[in-house]
Amino acid sequence: MNKRIPSFDEFMSEGKIGNLVDDIKIEIEIDTTVHAEERKFRHTDEGGDVITNQDILDTTQKAIEEIGERQLKGIDTVGKQYCISNAANNLNVVANLTRKNNELILVVITVMRKKGFKEANGAYKIIV
Repeated sequence: MNKRIPSFDEFMSEGKIGNLVDDIKIEIEIDTTVHAEERKFRHTDEGGDVITNQDILDTTQKAIEEIGERQLKGIDTVGKQYCISNAANNLNVVANLTRKNNELILVVITVMRKKGFKEANGAYKIIV
């Protein structure tokens, strides 16, 4: 009894069934908690500089591609906490990714300048 083995083409067919997404655009909209706003000044008593919104934006922009990729691949979900550590200036930004309608918003929970900052359990650390 000879059985015919189907060819690969008989098993597989390829065709376009539609587009999931036309374009993916990631924009950064940073929102801060009251706590984060207060913590921007935490180092001034020790003679340090105020952590500015631009400092936070510069650091988060360096991590946004990795955050977006992890979200698109389903590694992380909305609500994930990230600890973004800037190796150049020791700035650490702890933030949650949230959703408001169709927008993703990175909400800054706290900021500090500290070398070797340890992220909370469950947070994903990104070194930029």
